[in-house]
Amino acid sequence: MDKIATLENTPYEKFKEVLIRLLSSMGMVEIKDENLYYTAIEKGTLTDSLNTFIISQEKLSGAVDTDSIMEILDKIQNETRANKIIFFSQHHISKGFEFAISQKYKGSSIVYIGRDQIIPLIDKYQNDFWKHDDIQLLDYEKKFHSSLENENQLKLLKLPNEKYEKLINIFIQPSLTKEMEDPSTHIYTRKRVNMGDLILEKKNCIIEGISGTGKTTLLQNIGIELIKQNSKESSIIKKNSSEKKNLPVYITSTDILSACRNINRAILVKLNTFFPDTKFKELAIKYNIFVLVDSMDEFDEDDKEKALRHLMANYKSKNIKFYIGTRNLDCSRQYEKQYEIQSYTLSRFNLDQVKRFVSAFLPDNQKVNNLMQSLRENKILERLPMTPLTLSLISILYDEREYEIPATITDIYNNFNDLIVGRSIVSTKGELVDVSFRERILSLYGLKMMENKDHHPLTKEEFSEMFLAFYGGKTLNIKNEDLEDLLSYIIHNTGILYVKDDKWVCFSHDSYMEYYAAVEIFKFHRNEEYENKLVENFFDVMWQNVSVFYAGMTKDMDDFAQKINNKLKKSSRIMEYISGIQGAGYLLQALYQTDNSTRKDVILTSLNLVMETNEFFKKMSTMNDTMLRNYRLPIIQIINFFHFYEMFNSLTLKDPIRLAFEELKKELEEILATNKDTNRVPMLGYKLMELAFTMDSKRISDESGLDYILGKEELLKDPNLNALATLSLDLIGKEGYDILRVELKKNSKSLSAVLESVTQSSTSKIRFSVLDTVRPDRRIQIFVEGQTDAMILEHAFMILTDGQSPYWNVRMATQNGKTGSAAAVSFVMESTVNYQYSENIFIGIYDHDKAGLSEYRRLARDYEEIEKDTIKKRKSFNSYLLCIPVPGEMQQYLNARQDFNFFEIEHYFGNEYLISKEMCKSIQHFTGIYEVKDSKKVAFADQISKETDPNIFILFKDLFLKIDQISGETINYII
Repeated sequence: MDKIATLENTPYEKFKEVLIRLLSSMGMVEIKDENLYYTAIEKGTLTDSLNTFIISQEKLSGAVDTDSIMEILDKIQNETRANKIIFFSQHHISKGFEFAISQKYKGSSIVYIGRDQIIPLIDKYQNDFWKHDDIQLLDYEKKFHSSLENENQLKLLKLPNEKYEKLINIFIQPSLTKEMEDPSTHIYTRKRVNMGDLILEKKNCIIEGISGTGKTTLLQNIGIELIKQNSKESSIIKKNSSEKKNLPVYITSTDILSACRNINRAILVKLNTFFPDTKFKELAIKYNIFVLVDSMDEFDEDDKEKALRHLMANYKSKNIKFYIGTRNLDCSRQYEKQYEIQSYTLSRFNLDQVKRFVSAFLPDNQKVNNLMQSLRENKILERLPMTPLTLSLISILYDEREYEIPATITDIYNNFNDLIVGRSIVSTKGELVDVSFRERILSLYGLKMMENKDHHPLTKEEFSEMFLAFYGGKTLNIKNEDLEDLLSYIIHNTGILYVKDDKWVCFSHDSYMEYYAAVEIFKFHRNEEYENKLVENFFDVMWQNVSVFYAGMTKDMDDFAQKINNKLKKSSRIMEYISGIQGAGYLLQALYQTDNSTRKDVILTSLNLVMETNEFFKKMSTMNDTMLRNYRLPIIQIINFFHFYEMFNSLTLKDPIRLAFEELKKELEEILATNKDTNRVPMLGYKLMELAFTMDSKRISDESGLDYILGKEELLKDPNLNALATLSLDLIGKEGYDILRVELKKNSKSLSAVLESVTQSSTSKIRFSVLDTVRPDRRIQIFVEGQTDAMILEHAFMILTDGQSPYWNVRMATQNGKTGSAAAVSFVMESTVNYQYSENIFIGIYDHDKAGLSEYRRLARDYEEIEKDTIKKRKSFNSYLLCIPVPGEMQQYLNARQDFNFFEIEHYFGNEYLISKEMCKSIQHFTGIYEVKDSKKVAFADQISKETDPNIFILFKDLFLKIDQISGETINYII
C-alpha cells in the first residue's frame, strides 16, 4: 500500500488522534491539549523532561507565513519553559522552513518530525493505523492472530534453541486443486488453483485432504488473508467486494464439542467477547462474516447434518460464507451435491515444497541436500503427514544430532520422544521426574483418547483425576501431593500436550496421540485383547496409524501381520478396500524385518482389494451423479493401479513383492499349460502387471517382472491389459520402455477393433460384457440373460447389505459377444464343462418367463433338480441352473402353462413401482400381470442405480437367498 498517500490524505483530526496514541505508545505521559499546542512528560532515568508538540495542519515549506508560528513558539516559551519543542506534520517538512524558523527563534531546541519520519514510528508503535479505524474489529483481529499463534503446533514445541522460532513463520503455499465438471463431456477435471482463488470462490467451500496435508494451516491463512483485505494489505484483489470489512471466525471440532455440538453457539462464543452488545444478525449486516470450520470428521452423521443445516441457514439468511476442512472424500462429494458446495482438494507436500521448507530452516545447503537424499532413500516423505510440524521434527532431529533418517515413522517418533520427553524435568518441589513416568502419562492418555468416543479430550480436572486415581495405590519417587503439579508441568512444558480454551487437555497433533497409544499398547497391553482391537479397527485411519506405529516398535510381528491379513480378507465395502490398501502398504514397510512369506500374503490380499475397488469404481462410472461418470474403463483401472503402486513402492518391500510375483506367475503358467480356468488369466495378468511396474520403479529397480510380461502374448493380447500397460508407460514416463512399447504396439494391431471399443466406449456399455475381462477373483460366477440384469442385481445386493460388494461375479451370457438371452445362458452353462475341475461355482440365472423356463427345463441330461423349476445342479461338478423364484407376494405370475409366465428380474420391484416408472404394460386377459418393456430396460437400470431405499429392493432377497444357498454363504441382509 502507498503509506505516504494514506498518511497525507488522513483527515487532520484523525491524524491528531493517531499522533496522541503514538506519543503514548512511545512512553509519553500526562499528554495535554493546550489549544495551540500539546504538552507531555518524557520519563527519564534520573529526571523527567517537559516537551511541547505543535501539530501542523498546513504543509511546512519555505513559503509558509512564519509570523503566526513564531507567536505560538513565544507563547510556549513563556508558558511552559519546555525542554524541547517538536513540530509534527503529516506532510514533508522542507529544509527552507526549518532554516526560516532557526533564523527567528533562539529559544528551546526544536525537532522536526515530518511525514518521512512519522511513517516508521507508526510502523513500530501504531501499526494498526494502516489497517482501519474499527476499534472493536482491530481488537478482534489481534486476538484472531494471537489465538492462531497460541494454537500453532510448532509454537507448542518448547525447544531450548531460539532458532527454532523461525519455523513458526515458514508458510509454503499448498498444492490445491479445484474439481470442475466439463460442460460438454460432463467429465470432472482438476484445475490447479491457489489460496487466492479459494478466497475469491463465490460458493461455500469444502477442502478435502488426507491427514497431514495442511488443512488447518490453510484455513488459518485464509482467515489471516481475509483480515489483510480489511487494511488493503492483501495480495488478493477483491472482486465485486462491498465496503464491508471481513470478520473470519475460526472454529475447531473442540469448539463445537464445547458448545454441545451446536456450531452456531460455538460461533457466538468466539464473537461475544469482542462484540458483546451487538446481535449476531447485526454483525452479519455490518461485516462479511466467514466461518472457517476445521473439521467435523469426528462427529456422527446426525451432528454433521445439523451443523451443515445451521451453516446453510446462516448463508441463506445472513450471507455468511463458510469453509469446511475434511479428510473424508465421500463426505465432500455428498456435501457438494446436497448443499451446492464447491469442493477443493489439498495434496500433501510434494518434493519441491518439502525442499523449500527444509531450505528455509537449514541455512547450510550441504545439510539440506543430505537430508533430502536421506528422505528420498528411506521413503519418509510418503509415510509421514508432510506438514510443517512433521518436517520440523525431522529437521530438528537432523540439525541437532544429525540423525540418519530411519526407515519407519516409528523410529522418527521414538527419536522425537527421546529428544523432547527424554529431557530432564524438575518438579516444583525440586525432585527429578523419571523419564518413564513422563512417557507413561502420555501413553496412558493417548490410549484413553483413542478409546473415547470421537477421540474426545478430557478437561484439566478429568485429566488430573484420571492419573490421581491411576497412581493412587502405586509407589512413586515423588510425593503424592506433588503429582497434580507434575501433571500440570507435563501439559505445559513438553510441547506434546496443550490446554485448549483453558479447559481441554489436547495433543498438539493427532499423530502424537496415535504414537503414544501405540507405545502404551506395546509396552503394557501387548496381549490378544488389544492386538484384536487394533485389527478390528484397522480400517479407521487413526487406529490404522496406531497399528503402523505399533508394528514399527519391533518391525518383526508375524502373528500381527497375519491377523491384519485376515481382516483385509474380510473387507466388503469400498472404504475398507481403499483404507486397507493404504494401511497394508504402510504396515508392511514398518514390518520390514517380518518374514517375507507373511508379507507376501498381505500383498496378494491387497491386490484382491485393488480388484474389488476397480469393480466399485466401474459401478460408479455408470452412475450419472458421481465424479467418475463417463470415465472410460482403462482410466478406471489405472486409478487403482497407481494407488497400489504408490503405497507399495518401497525398497523394504522388494523381496515380498518378488515372492508375490512368482506365486502369481506360477498360477498363470499352470492355467496356460492345462487350459483350465482360463477366465482367470486377465485377472492374474492385471496383478502381475501391477507388481511388475512396481518392481521396475526407481526405488526397487527390478526389471525381471516386465521382462516376463513382454514374453506373454496371452497377456498383451487382452485389450484391457494392453490399454492398461500403454497408459502406465505414458504416466510413469520412465526411460527404457521402448521394447515394451514395441511389443504392445505389435499385439495391438490384432486388437484394433476391440481396443477401440475398450478405450472409446463408455464403461456402462462394456461392463458385464465379454469385453469386461479384468474382474475380481471371486469363487461364485453368475451368468444372466442381459447386461441390465447384472447391473440391477449388483446394486440390489449392495443396498440390501448396506454397501457390501457382492461375493459373486455377475456378467451377461452371450453367444455373439453383444447381446444376451436365456439361450445364451444355456450355451454358457453347457460350456462350463471346460471348468469342471475348478473350485469355482457357476450359476446360470434364468427369468421365470416363457424363454427362461423353456431353457431351464430343456437342460435335463447331466443335471439333477434340487428344487422344482428353481434349482438344478450339474451331476459331475459345481454348475447350477437357477430360475428366479417368484415371491409369494406376486404369486399371480406363477402359471402351470409355460407360455403364460412373464416374471423377469425387473418384476422384483413390484407392479406398483414398475407402473410408476412406466416400465411395464398390461397383458390382455391376465389380471395383475404386466410385461416389462424391453426398450426401456437400459434407462430403467440407470434410474435404479440412484435408488437407496432398501424397501424398494426387498423382494430381491428371495433370489439372493437362493444364490446364498447354492454358494454356502450366510449374508446378513439389513431387511
